[in-house]
Amino acid sequence: MTPSPIRKVLSTFRRHRVRALLMASGVAVGYYATSVSLSESDEGRLEQIIRGHWSAIENGTHYRRDVPLGEDACRTADRQGAAVLATLRNLTNGLYELERSEAIRRSTR
Repeated sequence: MTPSPIRKVLSTFRRHRVRALLMASGVAVGYYATSVSLSESDEGRLEQIIRGHWSAIENGTHYRRDVPLGEDACRTADRQGAAVLATLRNLTNGLYELERSEAIRRSTR
């Protein structure tokens, strides 16, 4: 039997973040679930985990959308056209991730 890759959720927490912008400010609230128990970690470590997660997203998915796929340069004004392009970009990213994970799996056999 293959062990499940899904780990148990050991803790959940709520994070308040105050945002001060030039014209407005506010409080953003984020809710998180983690497999790291609170006894294994402290607030500083949980902050690092959150930043690392979002950094990986920004440097991975968003980079691929912005640079090779030209999302930021796209000036499509039509809502339906923009939705179709976003769907195609998501599909492209999904296929890339699938191929990448398959290549890793093949290389570790």
